[in-house]
Amino acid sequence: MSFVNQELDQLSTRFSASIGIGGDSYVSQVDSGPAEIGNSQPPGFVNAATPLEAQSSSSSLSSETIALEVEGCTPSSLRRTHSSNGSTNDNSNAGSHSTNATSNSDSPIITASILDEEYAMNHKSRGLCLIFNHEEFDNCGRRSGTEQDAYCLKKSFEYLGFEVQRYDNLRCSEIIETLALVSESDHSDADCFCCCILTHGEGEHLHARDQPYAKNSVFGLFTGEKCPTLRGKPKIFFIQACRGTNTDHGVQVDCHHDAVQQPGVKINQVQCIPVWADFLISYSTVEGYYSYRHTAKGGWFVQALTPILEALGTNYDLVSILTAVNKDVAFNLNASPGKQIPQIVCTLTKKLIFRSKPYPVRRLTQFIAGDSDSQQIQSPNNALPPDNSRVTENS
Repeated sequence: MSFVNQELDQLSTRFSASIGIGGDSYVSQVDSGPAEIGNSQPPGFVNAATPLEAQSSSSSLSSETIALEVEGCTPSSLRRTHSSNGSTNDNSNAGSHSTNATSNSDSPIITASILDEEYAMNHKSRGLCLIFNHEEFDNCGRRSGTEQDAYCLKKSFEYLGFEVQRYDNLRCSEIIETLALVSESDHSDADCFCCCILTHGEGEHLHARDQPYAKNSVFGLFTGEKCPTLRGKPKIFFIQACRGTNTDHGVQVDCHHDAVQQPGVKINQVQCIPVWADFLISYSTVEGYYSYRHTAKGGWFVQALTPILEALGTNYDLVSILTAVNKDVAFNLNASPGKQIPQIVCTLTKKLIFRSKPYPVRRLTQFIAGDSDSQQIQSPNNALPPDNSRVTENS
């Protein structure tokens, strides 16, 4: 047995010497980290047929990048190499230790400027804002208080420069016809488009005066395919309506500690990007839950939205404004049945800020036969005072 052991030792020594390392050194390198999968050469071996830069680049891939490559969707922004001090850079030459982001690379250079890009608000017109206000129904209960919401929305969007057209208690066919005509019209001179719907709702449907209709039949009319003159421009929808019959009873929260969203949590998004790009849909409540409305002062969501929109809409982006509205509704409003939290569905690709225009806003041509202003109900100049005799209802 001793003879066999001596022979094995001699073979091991000759093999180690042939590749330029000792046995102890070989074991040490293996223990320092896992060997690359599929690489039969021992550590320290350099294949003359393979450039050193290519080998360094392949070995520097992070586990996240490798995992993405397995799925076949490695983002170019993740294809970065590691410098000798452990930092990352966009240089495609892994042999270079430079951290200069302007060096030759196929990867995009990510800078903070992408967070500052805004939609153009320098067209001749701000755009059209449609308000579909529903108080009377053939088969549903009366929506008392919605008059105040419609008034506040009209006031706020006119302040921001929109041409507001309001329609009250339309039937389903009239709503779709109106929206179809607007979709087919020329919006080349407009910054954006806005639509507000105040009605009863449940699940994926909203109620017209005579019957329910799918909300996607509204949104779908303004995709890049259906409305080409609004391509690349914001399409904004505000929906004040119930989305189910669940009641949010609320939970206790420690106000001294902010909750942090956990990484990897996915949220539902509008599908078919980029056809569905540049949409912002703001719901008064989350799917499946009630939306509350005071019978005199209006809906919680609209009454929280309009004052913030008027005060901050020309200087702050709309998503940030709506986030503040979410907080206001969630923490500052209470009803005996339960709580409420609005929801934002967003495929915007830039910041949306209704920048003030240095000249009078141009009025767009009326899309619908007959001026919609004739349908408007005169509202008081001031908000209705609190009325304790009125109750909170579901929208």
